[in-house]
Formats: sequence, structure tokens, C-alpha cells
Amino acid sequence: MGAHNPEVYGLIRAYGRAMVGSWYRVEAHGERVPEQGALILYANHNGGLVDGGLMWFLTRRQLRFIAKYTLLRMPVLGVLIRAAGTIPVYRKKDNVDTSLNQSSFAAIDAALVGGEAIVLYPEGEGGTEPYVRPFKTGTARMALSAIGSGARDLSLVPVAITYEERDRYRSVLHATIGEPVRMDDLAEDDAPPSAVAAATTRIREALRAQLPEHEDPDQVAATQLAADLVPERGRPLPARMRAVVAGMARLRAAAPGRAARLQEQLAACAAELQGLGLGVRDVASRPSALQTSGAAVMALASGLLRAAAHVAWAPAYLPARAVASRVAPRDKVVTFTLIGSSFAGLAWAIGAATWAWRSGGGLPAAASAIAVLLAAWWVAAHAREAWDRAAATLRAACSWERRVEPLRQRLEHLRRELTRRSDAAARLARTGGTA
Repeated sequence: MGAHNPEVYGLIRAYGRAMVGSWYRVEAHGERVPEQGALILYANHNGGLVDGGLMWFLTRRQLRFIAKYTLLRMPVLGVLIRAAGTIPVYRKKDNVDTSLNQSSFAAIDAALVGGEAIVLYPEGEGGTEPYVRPFKTGTARMALSAIGSGARDLSLVPVAITYEERDRYRSVLHATIGEPVRMDDLAEDDAPPSAVAAATTRIREALRAQLPEHEDPDQVAATQLAADLVPERGRPLPARMRAVVAGMARLRAAAPGRAARLQEQLAACAAELQGLGLGVRDVASRPSALQTSGAAVMALASGLLRAAAHVAWAPAYLPARAVASRVAPRDKVVTFTLIGSSFAGLAWAIGAATWAWRSGGGLPAAASAIAVLLAAWWVAAHAREAWDRAAATLRAACSWERRVEPLRQRLEHLRRELTRRSDAAARLARTGGTA
């Protein structure tokens, strides 16, 4: 049993992809999602409904989401979520009858036995922690129940979601797809608690293996800086960050004092780069006069385009962003902004087209108004990326002697230190020596 209306589902999928793609640059890494057979896609949950929309970038399969019942009760949005074939779950904390979960589990069983694809988030709640929170047992129980009901080819595929800068417009959103997890060996007619616990541990560890986890949120910026400094540029950022986390763990075990000093230096440089609004690539070499002049022209052109695009969509975007910043939980600011601005944007586009029509232009004028707004939407994204690059070049050029060059030298020292220390830590781990 799939979505009730495939055409409606297709529209919802297009809407979700458009919303996520309008804010983020999505990059997928790792394995391919199986295109056939019973499937559970599961992921960490740090970005609200954006985490759901991301899944439509990973596969063309029709996906059925598992969502808390309260989402399905929301006006307008709840209608869309139901139309996509979403299966509700009922939680005690929502003051609902949890016995209704029996029908939800039956629907999940039927979907998986029928070879469909399910999406869920085993942590249960969204959050901002830079690590995988404890899993609820529901995912394991669903999988074991479905296998027991006949879904013998069931694959559970972990998707590690990593935001480079979650609230920043046009930042990169990474999805790292892990190898499928199987648990046929744990399935029984009536899975005991030990089997459920073992299955939960197995799927959680498979997801953790794809994420750069941190116990301290303050370490994330330092790890990302180290990942940008070390070699292996062909690897995606999450993989490089995982390598840094593992290397620092080895160094702490072998030489805790040196590891602490290195961590402090990385954190200080990361904070200084952030204060300057620059990245590692921006301080690699001093911009030439020609590069600086070109950046000034690009900044002016992209700035004018950004201003025009923002004016075109200001009535829809600005109120949504202001409300989201005030009322949304930290991990859902972008979700609230996108949903609010999309609904307000639809109303704004209809209003603009209606005004153009009634002003005497008729259908051509109305179509032109819609075309201008759509073009402004596209321009806003690309002009922002061009503006960021040009502005970074200008900031580096203007601050080079006083701030950037000393920072570049410190970063180069850290680059050499990271390479040397990671190699030394690996050797110490193999030999059991001391630093």
C-alpha cells in the first residue's frame, strides 16, 4: 500500500526537493540506496523536516515516512503529510492513545512485506547534539516484525546527515549513505528483548560509523578546520572529519597534553577564521590586484542581483524568517522559514499574478509576473554564492597584512603538525609506545 494518490505524492516530492534545494547545496556520498526490495532508510535527526526532504534526493523510489501523530494534525502541512502516505506513530508525551500504534505497526508490516521503502528517525526527537543520540527500540521492533511477517529481503540503510552550517543560506548539506544492515539472524516469531536490544545496537553503530561524532559541541569547528587542512582532498568533508576525530582520539590516548594543545590551537584559528568570515581556501595565498578588482566587480553585480531578488520575495521571506527566528527550536529554524515562506510565497505569487492580470495585461502579464518571481528565486541562490566568494576575496585582500598573513602562517604550521601528529599517533597505536 503506497501513497493514496501517486500524482499528489509526486507534487509533494517536488515541493520537498525544491524547498531543501533552495536553501542548501545537497551532496550525497557513499553507497547507493537499493532500488528494489523492502527497505528502511533511517537517519540522525538534527534539521526538522529538512531531514525528510533530503531523502528525496537519495532515491527515486516512492518513500513512506514514519512521523509523530502531531505533525499529521497540523493545518495544511498535515494534509500534505497524509497525502504522501505517511504512517503516524503515537507517543505518550503527546497525550494520545498509544494503543493506536498497533494499526501503525500493521501498516508498516504490510508495506515492508510488499517491498516498499520506509523512512524513519530512530532518535525519536530532533536535536542539535553533534553525536548520535540513543535510539528508541521502535525501528528494531518494526524491522524484526516485518522479517517475521515475510519481508526476508529487508535492508536497513543508514543515512548520516551532516550540516556544514545548518542555518546558513546556500551552505552544504551532506548525506552519507552506509552499507545495508541485515538482521535476519535476529528475527524470531516473537522477538525477545535481547534480540530487540541487539538489533537496536547494530543499526545505531552502523549509523555512528558514518558520522563524525563529538562529545563536546565546541569541538566541531576545530574538527572541521582540521579536516580542511589535512590532505585527502578527494574525500568528502564528513569522511575527512571522521578521520580527524579518530586521529585525535589516538593522539589523546598516546599524548593527552599535546592533543589538548593542538585542539586549543585549532579552536583559536577556527574562531579567528569565523570572525574574519573566511575559509581555509580564502587565506591560502594573497589575492592579486587583478583578483581583487574582479572580486569587487563580482560583489557589485551579485549584490545588485541579490537586492533585486530579495525585493521580489521580501513580502514572503522576511516575515517567515522573523517568526522562525523567534519561535522555532534551534534545529528547526530553517524548517519553519522554508514552510512559512513557501506558503506565503504561493500567496504572494498568486497576488502578483492577479494584480498583473487586473491591471490590463491579461494572461501574458500574469504569466510574466510568475516568471519574474521564479527567476528571482533562482537568482537569489546563485547570486548569494557569487557574493560569498567575492566578499571573501575582498575581506582577505583588505586584512592581509594585519590579520590574514599571520593567521595563514599559523594555519600552515597546524597543517604540518596535523600531518605529523596523525602519522605519529598511528605509529604509537600500532607499537604501544609513548610520545
